[in-house]
Amino acid sequence: MRGTTSWRARVIVATVLAACTREPEGRFAQEQAAPAVDPRAMKFAPTVAAATQPGELAEPVLELASSTRFAVDAVVVVQRGPGTEPVIELWRFDQYNADGDLARVGEPVSLLRTHAAAPRADALKTLRLRLSEPGTTMRRRLGIEAASPASALELLGAAAKSVRDAAATDAARVEAMVTVFAGLDDGPLFDTDALGTALAGLAADDWVAVETEMPSEFRARVRTRSGEALEMLRKGDGWVVAAIRPS
Repeated sequence: MRGTTSWRARVIVATVLAACTREPEGRFAQEQAAPAVDPRAMKFAPTVAAATQPGELAEPVLELASSTRFAVDAVVVVQRGPGTEPVIELWRFDQYNADGDLARVGEPVSLLRTHAAAPRADALKTLRLRLSEPGTTMRRRLGIEAASPASALELLGAAAKSVRDAAATDAARVEAMVTVFAGLDDGPLFDTDALGTALAGLAADDWVAVETEMPSEFRARVRTRSGEALEMLRKGDGWVVAAIRPS
């Protein structure tokens, strides 16, 4: 009887030891899940953060990286000073310095009009030239995640109101401008410089959808309360306004 008990004990001990044995460290490390990466995150956000001055809030929304110029052009939502409305600027970085690290060159310059009556900025032409250069790659915040084009416009309307709301927190106003930027395609932003027009229409509830036609699941034509027609596309993270047709 004692022999049987001893045999069983040896089996139990061996089983427990086998269960507790770890795999070699290399194999264990290889099997770990990779950390989640936000696809909307800007690659050079740390570079922009390092160049941000005291009293500024800055959030990059578009990056142009040049493999030939060893340079980065960043479109940045910036707020300077409590209670001020955020603006959109072009920040430039290159590696032509003693350390060979990306560093900001020159001063930030105004890029997009946040009010329709403001003058067009010269930097917009510069950015459009950069977009067409060989060896340039672009990464940007694009699309509003929503169940429908009308729902996307509702979210954009709420964001536009926050941009204009002097009582909103500074961080909320910056994030709201980021949202509006993401809801406009390249055409309204960089071809027609219509960000200010969009902010005005959204904040005044003129761009509330009253009728929506969808030729496909990725395209929509929305007639708004003001009579303007918005061509909308589903791309990036969701819906964007691709064109603004006057009433």
